[in-house]
Amino acid sequence: MRPLRIACFCASLAVPASIIVAACSDPLSSLAGGAHDGGGGGSTDDAPVTIGPTSDDGSPQQPVDAGPPDTGPHLNSVDAADLPEGGLHVTAGVITCGTATCNAFANNHCCTAAEDGGGECLANAVSCGVGGSMACDESADCVVGTVCCGTVGTSATFDDGGGYLSSACAAACTPAGVQLCRTNGECGDAGPCVVQTCSDGNTYEMCGVFAPDDGGGAFSCTPN
Repeated sequence: MRPLRIACFCASLAVPASIIVAACSDPLSSLAGGAHDGGGGGSTDDAPVTIGPTSDDGSPQQPVDAGPPDTGPHLNSVDAADLPEGGLHVTAGVITCGTATCNAFANNHCCTAAEDGGGECLANAVSCGVGGSMACDESADCVVGTVCCGTVGTSATFDDGGGYLSSACAAACTPAGVQLCRTNGECGDAGPCVVQTCSDGNTYEMCGVFAPDDGGGAFSCTPN
């Protein structure tokens, strides 16, 4: 049997010489699929294969670390449009303090002034003097599962021995306390949310009209 002769007519092609040499140097390599040990430019079965996106230099890109999942506490979600007449807008993490505001996310609270309204924002580590300590004024200031609860305290330094309101987030408000609000929906069965001016000179929004057990002698409120 005569050996197979393959003629290579590369010289007549108008192509670069480097391509002619590569094409004519080993004509049998293309017929064999390039899988031979002669190193004629064909790929081998065990050659490394890059899967996935590559960088500009051809190296594989490393996956981007998205970080740990978000497992932190989340604030209550409320219907910001369900406001009582004359009520303030929902301001999550912001506590109204007279004409000022306090940032609950920065661990600040509002120290309400004695009997004349107003107040001052201080760090939670600093105790208030005379007056209440407001750590929230609506459910949107509290994490899911808690609400903003107000409790009444009294001080002999007040001219009439009257009371003041303090607030903090809690799982439930005590029977003697009251839930503070900005929307009707957050009050549930205790609603609606009512804007009222109280005996300490401040205006609060509370679920229902505030009616303390003692008849309002120490701290009383009137709906606006």
